[in-house]
Amino acid sequence: MEKKEKEGTKREEKAPTLAELSLSEAELRRLRRMGIELRKKLKVGKAGITEGIVNGIHERWRHSEVVKVVCEDLCRMNMKRTHELLERKTGGLVVWRSGSKIVLYRGANYKYPYFLSDKILTNDTLTDALPDACIGDDGGHNKSESCSSSIIGVKSAATSPTKEISQPKIIQGVGMPNRVRFQLPGEAQLAEEADRLLEGLGPRFTDWWGYEPLPVDADLLPAIVPGYRKPFRLLPYGVKPILTNDEMTILKRLGRPLPCHFALGRNRNLQGLAASIVKLWEKCEIAKIAVKRGVQNTNGEMMAEELKDDLA
Repeated sequence: MEKKEKEGTKREEKAPTLAELSLSEAELRRLRRMGIELRKKLKVGKAGITEGIVNGIHERWRHSEVVKVVCEDLCRMNMKRTHELLERKTGGLVVWRSGSKIVLYRGANYKYPYFLSDKILTNDTLTDALPDACIGDDGGHNKSESCSSSIIGVKSAATSPTKEISQPKIIQGVGMPNRVRFQLPGEAQLAEEADRLLEGLGPRFTDWWGYEPLPVDADLLPAIVPGYRKPFRLLPYGVKPILTNDEMTILKRLGRPLPCHFALGRNRNLQGLAASIVKLWEKCEIAKIAVKRGVQNTNGEMMAEELKDDLA
């Protein structure tokens, strides 16, 4: 196992990453060696990178510069996307990756982001977080740093001279009812991109087990849409109405990193889903549909044939 991890280290050193642009080679070697030797690992399961995973990473960063993350289930199918999501949602840097394992560095000027607050942000005013409400169990130094960073962040948002600058969003933490943190710019960008893509397609599926964004619940879409027409298709002369093996391979590779757009549990009456797919095709050339888990009598082939009849 150690031999494979060392080989993975060599492979990662060849490709320039964000961490390599920010750190020296000696520092990268030290962090990678430290991360590979870690015995404790944080597992990312089928639920994806949830707030609980982010909270666990920050808790380990309070005592160590790096944390080792092991991806399972859906996360390991696309490690590049998992890599990017971890950096955006935690603010850290991936310094080493091999297979389904990732070593995440917290950064040089790391400050613990969570704090306690009984009053959440309102539309007009922002309240300061009190020093005694901060969370800290590893000494007064880290506690004072986390408190000062949270208070400074609240004050800077409250004393903003222009109203055009959006206030940082408060994210509810885990473990305590009044535990919160500020949203990172990378998280806000991910949320905006997801909402922009799925905007107006239908209600979201709240019991989703995979990556964000939440897909559209296709079962809540109407079975029959009055006035619905199939999309008009006009192929150039000599082009066959089927895809070649190379084209299928390219489309599969393009669709693999995409999040699921719809969650489907019924086999028939999918005209509402077909209409939503036509709207989605205006923004994305691939529509990705997940079959709901635990639903009885689901048949993927029957779903596909029904959609073909409504779209082709």
